[in-house]
Amino acid sequence: MTIITIAKKYAIYGIVALIYYLSPLLLIQDTGSAIFILLIILPLFVFIVSEIYTVKNGFKWYFPIVVGLLWIPNIFLLNDSAAFYIVFYGIISLIGQIIGIVIKIFK
Repeated sequence: MTIITIAKKYAIYGIVALIYYLSPLLLIQDTGSAIFILLIILPLFVFIVSEIYTVKNGFKWYFPIVVGLLWIPNIFLLNDSAAFYIVFYGIISLIGQIIGIVIKIFK
């Protein structure tokens, strides 16, 4: 494998991490915006990314786990209650992958 191939393969994790870490810092201004971003925007982003990833690359069992674990640094930025989102975003990613499989099969 060349470095370019490896970079393409793992670039999606960098994109997810970037969105995870920058969105709370830049977009959360009050409680309402925090709820909107954490419960609507980020899950929608995770779902769409997981779906597209699966359509292009097939189902990868580890993808939802990595997507969930990428949230861990935000626990230190936000608070301990943000640990819930590790599982939440992992499940959303898994659902996105399942929908991606269905799309890939019937495409």
